[in-house]
Amino acid sequence: MIKQITNFIKILNSDIKEEEIALGIILGMYAGFLSIIPFNFFLTFILLLLFRANFSMFFLSLAVFKLISFIIDPVGDFIGLVFLKSKALFPIWVFLSSIPLFAFTQFNYSVVMGDFLIAVFLTPFVWILSIRFVRLYREKLKDKVQKFKIMQILNFSKFFEKNN
Repeated sequence: MIKQITNFIKILNSDIKEEEIALGIILGMYAGFLSIIPFNFFLTFILLLLFRANFSMFFLSLAVFKLISFIIDPVGDFIGLVFLKSKALFPIWVFLSSIPLFAFTQFNYSVVMGDFLIAVFLTPFVWILSIRFVRLYREKLKDKVQKFKIMQILNFSKFFEKNN
């Protein structure tokens, strides 16, 4: 747990662009919400590689959003069921089910569809909040966090790890 926190702070202190961090968080959100269906995870991971998102933030947010997904699954199930049973969207579902790769995504399951729609809805909010948080941290909190005793101890212990 301490290692994840120090990695998180190390990423925030680095010169990594805010957009790369935010994209890593968003892709982690999708991977966390879409269950660990191998094909969906593979698609998300390919996007991670293509768009140069931050890997550490991807895996950290994957863990966080996976925990959140257990809480929102009942809501996702309801939303997915409404969309999948919608008469107006029926032609779209028929078309998509005729695409061979679409079956591997398992979007015909109400929880997967609902959680995907929740992730789509949350994407702009998570994007904006992630970028604002990183900027706020770097502009106002970075120096204060480095003065905490725990951070000094962690930095001091890393000094000995490098010299041994």
